[in-house]
Amino acid sequence: MDELATNIHVSPKLKKFITPEMYARDVDVAGLSVSDSQGIRRDAQGNIYIKVKNNFVNLKITKGQYFLKSRETYIPLIIKKDRIYLENLSHRLRRLQSEGLSGRIAKPHQVIQHKLGMSEQQAKTLLDNYDFPQDSELYTEVNFALWIKESGQIPEWANEFKLLEFENYCPRFKSPSVQDNGLYSFDGAEGYAYRVDVNSPDLILKQGFTSSHDYTAIGKMIPPDEPCVIVAGDITGALRYKTLVKDSYLYKIRLTNTRGVSLKDNLMRNQDGLKLFLAENTKRITELSILWAATVKAQFIWTKCISIRMILIPKR
Repeated sequence: MDELATNIHVSPKLKKFITPEMYARDVDVAGLSVSDSQGIRRDAQGNIYIKVKNNFVNLKITKGQYFLKSRETYIPLIIKKDRIYLENLSHRLRRLQSEGLSGRIAKPHQVIQHKLGMSEQQAKTLLDNYDFPQDSELYTEVNFALWIKESGQIPEWANEFKLLEFENYCPRFKSPSVQDNGLYSFDGAEGYAYRVDVNSPDLILKQGFTSSHDYTAIGKMIPPDEPCVIVAGDITGALRYKTLVKDSYLYKIRLTNTRGVSLKDNLMRNQDGLKLFLAENTKRITELSILWAATVKAQFIWTKCISIRMILIPKR
């Protein structure tokens, strides 16, 4: 009965997340308190546990925040309506934001320096490798530093804001040609691209993709007389864009001998040509540094204009 009651308190995702190596050893079951409304039990020393899969798992509580011990790290948890969940990203960032920086170590680089055992310059250099959006309340240097302070690791969400390393850049398109507009184009591309589109699969399979006409911040990158569609070369970028387009669908497109232009490739290998193109075709962007906000960070993903004539829609 106690096991059944405890399982009700633990979310399915958390229960699945807990593995045998997380089980507490040598627990004096007879000395534990009765489960409270959240399924938490305590021993005489003040240690707290939850029971999962007929085993006990040790929790830690700091400033009202519960953590699950996993080897040498602690996994944050949240409790909602007497049920225990793994903490989601939004909740964690808002919690870190509310804690803020205080005391002698009051700057982000100082927190990183202290936690990771770096020199002050190394910590500053690490921060300089990221460019967090100025209008975000959650994705900030402070939350980045506090995340490292809490976990000892660089957060995965920060990868989205890591600056491109030009010297380590490996171009996807090996032999570009230069168009009349100064941009590098590619030909013969294979693989997959991803497109966000408001048209339903039934319509797409019936008539194909409609040629793109709205290029938002950047003008059309392939010749004006050639129909094309805007795609992302990786699914991460497409999913990011999909959050901005209501009631849209995500399509995976197989490329076969496809021609087009990559914004990212031009940013990395052809900055002079890209600057010239922007100056002549785009009024909103006058400097490459403005690309971030104007293109929803499209220059950091494989955003491409590809020839619509080269896309084959499979028959039903």
